[in-house]
Amino acid sequence: YADKKMIKHIFDSSWFVLALTFVFAMIEGLYPFSYLIVAFICSVAFNFVMYIVENLLLGYHKEQTDYINYNYYRYKHLVMELSTDSMTGLFNKKTLVENIESYIESEKENLCLCVAMVDFDHFKNINDTYGHAVGDRVLKRVAELLKSSFRSVDVLCRIGGDEFAVIMTRANSSMSQLVLNKMNRVNDILQHPKDDLPPVSLSVGIAFSDREDPQGDIFSDADSTLYKVKEAGRKGCAVFGYGKNPADENA
Repeated sequence: YADKKMIKHIFDSSWFVLALTFVFAMIEGLYPFSYLIVAFICSVAFNFVMYIVENLLLGYHKEQTDYINYNYYRYKHLVMELSTDSMTGLFNKKTLVENIESYIESEKENLCLCVAMVDFDHFKNINDTYGHAVGDRVLKRVAELLKSSFRSVDVLCRIGGDEFAVIMTRANSSMSQLVLNKMNRVNDILQHPKDDLPPVSLSVGIAFSDREDPQGDIFSDADSTLYKVKEAGRKGCAVFGYGKNPADENA
């Protein structure tokens, strides 16, 4: 098909040149048709060379484009590998550390932000009792539940062996109960599994950028709230400045 297309292209161009040559010869009174034949052959040869050059250039351009695309996708894949946790598919601690200053700066600029620090309760017992393979499945399950519970714009990170962080943008303290409900739902599913995984629970500390009387940056306040949950018996979540359920404190 390509050869037929090439021949048609060359002869179409050549007949056009020949027609112009014929008109010029008629006007000038040049009747020797040998001139026309020579002109036609030269036209065919010229168009053939131009066609080859054009395709060589197109082929080179395609090779360069393919090479650039390959390197671009390879770069994206490499960045993804470096920024995500291979087991859960969530962002890793390195990514959080690299962006933590920008989140803290956003808090200083009064942009709406919420941080939830999540930690397993007695995760070591899961590994010791059921083995690391089951422990890994539990970690993946938690990651799946967090992904399905929060928005696609929220940033989910695995920051340690059994520690996670959720960063929510465009979220203020009026959404405290909503975030608590999400975390309580995750905890309820984990404590009442319908598959062959063992029941587990999470402790969660939450802080909003518009919280009253902050004791530190949003991450440290969320972390201190997490430890208060653990000291209070684990298996639950709390918002900085509230108890385990802000609605109870407002009652």
